[in-house]
Amino acid sequence: ARAKLPLLQGNSQDDNGTLGKGQLVWLERPMPHTFDVRTGTPLDVDGTVFDPFRPSNTPWKLRILDEGPDVMFSVADLDPQDDTIEVIASQFFSKKLSLHSIKLGLEPKVTFRRVIDDRCGAAFSSVLADLDGLTTMQQADAAHYPMVVDSGSTVVSLNSNDAFSHLLVTSHEC
Repeated sequence: ARAKLPLLQGNSQDDNGTLGKGQLVWLERPMPHTFDVRTGTPLDVDGTVFDPFRPSNTPWKLRILDEGPDVMFSVADLDPQDDTIEVIASQFFSKKLSLHSIKLGLEPKVTFRRVIDDRCGAAFSSVLADLDGLTTMQQADAAHYPMVVDSGSTVVSLNSNDAFSHLLVTSHEC
């Protein structure tokens, strides 16, 4: 997510009352030109070992997937049987929490969006949590539980592919 903002002055509006804007963006990582046939090592156009951060491979192509998300988000797979992942986004500037379902593939795109809560105030973060103990139950039937892709926290509470039961949201309105 990225934000286009008025200078932050303790709120989400500039002097003219204009709200900041957020976008859910995808930075497309460049792909190697080829692979070494003997070792499988990824190679750049000039035959050197591929480095996606080399100046010749930057900047990465930016694609805007949706408008709205601006601060923090969690990534989940609400239906492991389909070809989408879901981004649950805290929207600080627009003061809401939203869900964006993204079809996976070479050209990812948002196929479904929904506002989860538009009364939460200036939401700052959302973290996936397993308060019901689903991770333990998940081992028997993993395909039927929502799974964590990225819990949205810098502190590891759940790992990728763990089940989750709740979404915890922080707001700057309290």
